[in-house]
Amino acid sequence: MAGIQSVSRTLRILDAVAANPRGLTLQAIARHVDANVTTVHNFLATLVVEGYLAQGRSRGPYTVGPRLLALANTIGVVHQELTSVALPWIERFRDEVDETLHLSVLVGREATDILFIESSQSVRFTSSVGKRMPLHASAAGKILLAWRAPVDVDGLLDATLPAYTTETVTDRPELDRRLAEVRERGYAVNLGELDPSVRCIAGPIRDRDGQVIAALSMSAPVFRFPDESVHELRDLMDRTVTAITHQLRTSNNHSTPTASPAPVAAGGKTV
Repeated sequence: MAGIQSVSRTLRILDAVAANPRGLTLQAIARHVDANVTTVHNFLATLVVEGYLAQGRSRGPYTVGPRLLALANTIGVVHQELTSVALPWIERFRDEVDETLHLSVLVGREATDILFIESSQSVRFTSSVGKRMPLHASAAGKILLAWRAPVDVDGLLDATLPAYTTETVTDRPELDRRLAEVRERGYAVNLGELDPSVRCIAGPIRDRDGQVIAALSMSAPVFRFPDESVHELRDLMDRTVTAITHQLRTSNNHSTPTASPAPVAAGGKTV
């Protein structure tokens, strides 16, 4: 039992540091994992020696180390076919709207980015390979949940859904209703549910058997993503995920697209 507790504590430490790109102090990590400073320091010392965490200076913050970064990068390697097929289409989408695009898959109980392309604008949403998002509070997460069997959804969600903003859905029946809307509409939105300053729209990518294997999402600052832009973005998202899905189903190679998704209608570049 002690061994299991040690593994659990180690994973919680890694989770806490990975969620804070600027790093966390020893005291902050101890608070995150609800353990005393001496115990946590012993765990951290081992993780630094093994390369999973790094500490730039004595008593400075702990950050993600090279071995943990290498593990995150293997996520992209595992999904190489998907990313190779999707990349040209995602680049064209980004060029249409000049906002950040993410390709996410289900890893454990979270939506995890395996590819992203950033906006060129000075105010933009940033990401990284391996970045994780809660399923109930992200557009990508709702796409990855929506077409799953109810019993599978039950296993992927906590009994209590945590709130990240005042817009986060924490009521399970309401979340189920919204997932039904996602299935009906074919896309999901996140209107400040994870970060009040960011809005997102996402669509499903399917494999040869028609199963949803990934979510493509676009993130933008709220001031560049007004309500009226959803319809234009929905159409561009649908064309893009349909093209990626079609190429995954019909092609064994990773050639570039032979046609571009139709451009956004006038005003659609508002995101």
